[in-house]
Amino acid sequence: MAMGGLGSSVGYSATEEGALTDVAGILKVKTPETAAQDVAVPAALDGDGHKGHLPGSDDSSECTFSVAYASAAHAALVALRRLTKWWTVELPDGGKAKGPGYVSKVVKGELDADAYVTTDVTIQPSGAWEFVPAA
Repeated sequence: MAMGGLGSSVGYSATEEGALTDVAGILKVKTPETAAQDVAVPAALDGDGHKGHLPGSDDSSECTFSVAYASAAHAALVALRRLTKWWTVELPDGGKAKGPGYVSKVVKGELDADAYVTTDVTIQPSGAWEFVPAA
């Protein structure tokens, strides 16, 4: 079943099970994706003369989100740069993507006369993220 993004939230805490501090004004979120890294095997080691590939360790992509710009909120997000926190992205149906990471980038979005001014945030995962389906 398709679901709209209205009602999604982003929050962080100092510990994995700590109380969440919600980030206000969420407009758009992209949760991290986990994928196996590709490890190339040189043809000389493969035995059949063809370059091969093996699955490497899992790696999580960045989590990005945009919030409606407010100077105090922007400053608070900038203050989180380089600090590892436990992040949770909650979907409207109660499913969650969560894991450790740090804010690596905070920028003001494009200024468009017909749209919200935004603060765009990038979280770099510092460990494994998991998806917990809605109960």
